[in-house]
Amino acid sequence: MSVLQQGFLKKWNRDGFVMGPEIITTISPSTNKPVLTRNGLSDSDVALLPATSTQAFNSFRLIPLEERRSIVSRALKLISEKQDVLARELTEQMGRPIAYAAVEIQTAVKRGEHLLKISGDALKDTAGEPEQGFKRYIRKAPIGPVLILFAWNVGGFTPKFSNECAKIMFFHSIPISSLSTP
Repeated sequence: MSVLQQGFLKKWNRDGFVMGPEIITTISPSTNKPVLTRNGLSDSDVALLPATSTQAFNSFRLIPLEERRSIVSRALKLISEKQDVLARELTEQMGRPIAYAAVEIQTAVKRGEHLLKISGDALKDTAGEPEQGFKRYIRKAPIGPVLILFAWNVGGFTPKFSNECAKIMFFHSIPISSLSTP
């Protein structure tokens, strides 16, 4: 059985090909052995995602920006504290040489810290042209859930923090980095 077949078990129905429920197996590229096997989403789980993410978004949008920034700051601190564990996971799951894996985690944290630092200015209202009797501005406000599907070789950290203060996101796990990607 190929890695792809191990990663996604397929089923057929009368309408044709359907994904799910899938079994996600992460295969180490250095040992070619399974690292982790877990259940993916069933068709009914996938059908619930839009409603579930919208519900999460509706509560999320009420959280003030400073509180969201604080949550991201704590998450970045936890990632830094678990750098060694995460580096080993990158090596085991993606074949990243251990000598470079810790630097990859540090770089992801630095990117997150930079985005956190500029988020206040980036997300503040933009003034429009002044006119007597009117206050014109563009408000940057969360507008809804976002689905992100990214390439197999993109680590699970940076995309999460790229929009940390603006959106609710859900991610599609891929077999090669299933521990570092929700």
